[in-house]
Amino acid sequence: MHDYKFWIPEFNLRNGNLASLPAVAAGEIANTRLGEGYHKDSVRYLSQLLHNLTQGENPEQNFIDKQFVFSYAISGREEAEEYWKGKEWSTSVLARQINLVAKDLRDFESLSEETQMGLENFCVNLGKECMRFSREFFRLVE
Repeated sequence: MHDYKFWIPEFNLRNGNLASLPAVAAGEIANTRLGEGYHKDSVRYLSQLLHNLTQGENPEQNFIDKQFVFSYAISGREEAEEYWKGKEWSTSVLARQINLVAKDLRDFESLSEETQMGLENFCVNLGKECMRFSREFFRLVE
């Protein structure tokens, strides 16, 4: 079991360790889907972090600096324009969608294989976008 709380105490895009969490979670979901999973710590912790982002008096505030990361994670960077075309897009809509993802991650073992694959894709996309943000941020800081 990894100590995710120590290395990733909150969902902060400036934390260089953050990108590894959704990547490991994607692997754990895939392994579980294929009947080989026994570690689920990263999926549970990612679910908890996402849930925490969507709570409080004004959860939309938590998404202002993360809106592109999450919108690309939901749809994939290449499909983002087509996915969001004609859909309502705001930080409150994004917060609701991430809250639903957090609940699905929490209960992923009981979901259909198709839904698990969707969660797996979300985690892969989220890891990529967190890494992309981290690379850009640290490049600007140097």
